Amino acid sequence: MTILANNDLDCSCENNDLYVWLLNQKTPNVNITEVYCSQTGISISSHISTFDSFSYDCKLKHYIGLLGLISIPVSVAICAVFYHRHYQNILRLRRIRRQLKDFAEENVAPQQHFLLYLAYSFTDSETVLHTIFPELEARLQRELNVADKLVCISDRDFDVGTSISDEIIRAVSSCTAVLFVISKEFASSRWCEFESEIAIYQQKPIIIVVLEQIKIKSFPTSLRKYVRNGQG
Repeated sequence: MTILANNDLDCSCENNDLYVWLLNQKTPNVNITEVYCSQTGISISSHISTFDSFSYDCKLKHYIGLLGLISIPVSVAICAVFYHRHYQNILRLRRIRRQLKDFAEENVAPQQHFLLYLAYSFTDSETVLHTIFPELEARLQRELNVADKLVCISDRDFDVGTSISDEIIRAVSSCTAVLFVISKEFASSRWCEFESEIAIYQQKPIIIVVLEQIKIKSFPTSLRKYVRNGQG
């Protein structure tokens, strides 16, 4: 036999299990309709059914506490991801500056003898070399009434046996503007990413031609930021 007379319960979530038991007890010939609990020294009389909502409040507080505990590591993880991306951008910018500095120290500053640098993926070479490039250069030569080479492309104008990164820096530096031929292959190429980084860092005017349907979010990181910032 359990006697609870003259033993007020504490109105707290610590006794929640006891409240649940009182609500669900199946003892024959026992009908609990009213209980008493105390809170800050004051005795409170209440019908047993009101403890149902009290039990819900206790569970809610428990879940809120759990969410708070979970949100801390999640927030830390999100901050870590953003910090990592920011740190990677800083490293990328430092790398570009270092490469440009090394190139300037080892080479005479290139003269601006090309009007346009044409950047494209090796996978798209056939389309570029047989359609875009010849028509573009011929049109520019007619408009300017010159026979000189006006468009710089890697397949024709890069020196064999030289560092690709140095050739990209030299080519972009020697051109007035840069035209990017965007495709899915371009977006996944690290060399195309490097070309866009150099062009943006040198503040070259940029022209974008899209070969196929591709979302801006798939562009190389630096070029995507350039477009979304309204610079393109």
